[in-house]
Amino acid sequence: MSSQPAGVGSATKKLRPRLSKAKHLNAPRGTELSLTGRPDFRQGSAEAAPQSPLISLIVPMWNVERYLPDFLASLSIQGDALNNTEVIFVDDGSPDECRNLAQTWLLNSGATGKVLSQSNSGTAAARNTGLQHATGKWVSFPDPDDVLPDAYLDVISGLMALHEFAEATMIAANMVYLNEESGEIRDSHPLKYCFGNDPELVDLSKQPERIKFATNSSFYRRSIINAAELKFDPRIVPTGEDSVFTMRYHLQFASPKVLFVPQAKYFYRKRMTKDSLMDLRFSAVENYSVRPKLQWIAPLEYAQAKLGEIPRWLEFMVLYTMQWYFAADQRLVSAHKKFYGPVLDEFLDDTKHALSLMSPDSINEFDVVRISRQTRAALLALTNSPAHQNQIQIGDIDPVKREIQLRYFFTGDQPTEIFLADGKLVLPRYEKTRAIDYFGHRILFERILWLPNHQPLTATLNGAPATIDRFPEVLGPRKPPLGQQAQKRPALAKISRVPIQVRNVLTGRSNRVKQLRSRVLLKFASSWLVRRKYSGAWVFFDARYRAQDNAEHLYRWVQKHHPEINLFFVISRGTKDWHRLSSAGFRMIALESFSHKALQRHASTVISSHLPPNWMRQIDGKNQPPFKKFIYLGHGVTKDDMSRSHNSLNNVLYLTSAQGEYDSVTADFTNYKFTPKESILTGMPRHDELLRKNSQYLSKDKKLITVMPTWRAYLNNPRSRSQKTKMTTDEFLKTSFSKAWMNFLSDPILHAAA
Repeated sequence: MSSQPAGVGSATKKLRPRLSKAKHLNAPRGTELSLTGRPDFRQGSAEAAPQSPLISLIVPMWNVERYLPDFLASLSIQGDALNNTEVIFVDDGSPDECRNLAQTWLLNSGATGKVLSQSNSGTAAARNTGLQHATGKWVSFPDPDDVLPDAYLDVISGLMALHEFAEATMIAANMVYLNEESGEIRDSHPLKYCFGNDPELVDLSKQPERIKFATNSSFYRRSIINAAELKFDPRIVPTGEDSVFTMRYHLQFASPKVLFVPQAKYFYRKRMTKDSLMDLRFSAVENYSVRPKLQWIAPLEYAQAKLGEIPRWLEFMVLYTMQWYFAADQRLVSAHKKFYGPVLDEFLDDTKHALSLMSPDSINEFDVVRISRQTRAALLALTNSPAHQNQIQIGDIDPVKREIQLRYFFTGDQPTEIFLADGKLVLPRYEKTRAIDYFGHRILFERILWLPNHQPLTATLNGAPATIDRFPEVLGPRKPPLGQQAQKRPALAKISRVPIQVRNVLTGRSNRVKQLRSRVLLKFASSWLVRRKYSGAWVFFDARYRAQDNAEHLYRWVQKHHPEINLFFVISRGTKDWHRLSSAGFRMIALESFSHKALQRHASTVISSHLPPNWMRQIDGKNQPPFKKFIYLGHGVTKDDMSRSHNSLNNVLYLTSAQGEYDSVTADFTNYKFTPKESILTGMPRHDELLRKNSQYLSKDKKLITVMPTWRAYLNNPRSRSQKTKMTTDEFLKTSFSKAWMNFLSDPILHAAA
């Protein structure tokens, strides 16, 4: 769901103070400047005693000059609620003009607040400085690169005054993502399901899965913070100090009660530059050496000492932050890899320590966010818990050979397996033990077996009965998103949306246009003529704009030797290879056309030299391949371990080109999931073309040395993920990659051999 938020797009432009024209207040750094334009918190005469504000907003600032004007503009549109709010800006030794911008805004807006200065000490220290000066009943810590929509403070302060929510110990706003580049907001936070249609007071001791600990979009009772002498821990970097603060805050109550407010949306900016602390967290060594000790172990031990037990909600909070590490480590390119060795060895020891303090039941029941069965099994394995070893998952089914795939995780020695069908012993036709590594350590194993598909099938592992079922690959959250009722927009807001809606219709991004297009496609694809044309088709694909890979050469061979097969080749229309292949008699289909989607619907086999791109995975809005079999040709010999991406393939025939490559894919204790049933040693179709050209163009007494360097992604765009400019020739020639190849090609030994 995406939309243009009211009060963000045009409001931040129209209502943003003209700070560039304002006179800067150049008070010396290290001093406190208190500014106010009106006696906001007074009653009666001017001589009456001042009243404390309802809310204190503490805003730490460091190097956010680019974003701060938007945040200040969003404060300006808070209306009357700003009269009962103090804003405390803390300049954390920022090298830019943040301090002057905040001072100027306070002076021009008439809002109550102050600007504090300190040497650069980090976000946690800046928030602690702000807490020393806060006077509000409630306190929150918004980030200066984010945006508060209009009525944000009004909704929160209104609920604070209601008797029915008087027991709330914390108030949580709904954090949504603001895309800096497009201006769209996406309500896609992993914890969005915690927010229903209306404000709801949740007792964490009864609903431990309803967690939230982002301090930028939460409000805390200052009296509790002061009584418990709570502070943000400046040792926790680059992120994570807010979660520990919230954990310790909740532990001050026997039954913490959180008020979830779906109407109060907090717009969290997703920076185009990808340089926020959250974006860079996995590249910092402290993320592995400091955070586990202070974010996981310390709060768990604090709870045990204070309460005599660890609440389930606290275990869920720790597991929530922990499981991201395990998911990130399974990516093809993991930021963790550069820390393999002593750093991650220590990290893994700390992780085991934290898990040992928790109940295995909490780990087994954790489904606060979507978590894979493998991640949960790895967490349980680190506690030496056998809870995951009695579930056998039904995987793929081969209806032609009448075979069924069974999979289960285990640790330690491989269990003794017995499979029975109608009381008779059934032996696997194919089997494999897959190794699963995390952080450079072998933590888990998975057994993968193909058995005759006899029903009913029963199993025992080490003599204990095991459950055979279609367990989902991904678990949680335990309840579906509670959803949000569409809120009525003011007439002016509806009118302002008209140009956006027209643009979406014209560009095809409107949901209604997509639904209509999908219905037309379904009607078109279901017609008798279309079914007759595409039924049982084989679809060949190399790349979006280029062929010349294994799929093209295999197409030529099948076309020549098996004319009875219904063949099609997919590529973007109008490309050089489109015209070349059309002239060669290929049956061409334009990529992502109506005909292509109809072809996908009725195809029996897709054959590609690359992993399935999005167009293969989606049709009619369903994220499932509609074809029965995927044949992965590859486009080179796979030297490195690519299991973390290739293991996503299902119903696949995986081709390999060399014995070592085949063994790395199918042998026991490799990371691939493929057995000899799914993989075959064939060589590459395009090698046939090399032989043909060798006999056609070269005489028998002539030899040819072919040099073909592989590609490097960083050479395409070395500067940053946000920049689109590609590397120039001069820049390329200065890279170590280029220098190494140039040295090789100019080596006298090579020339002598040639």
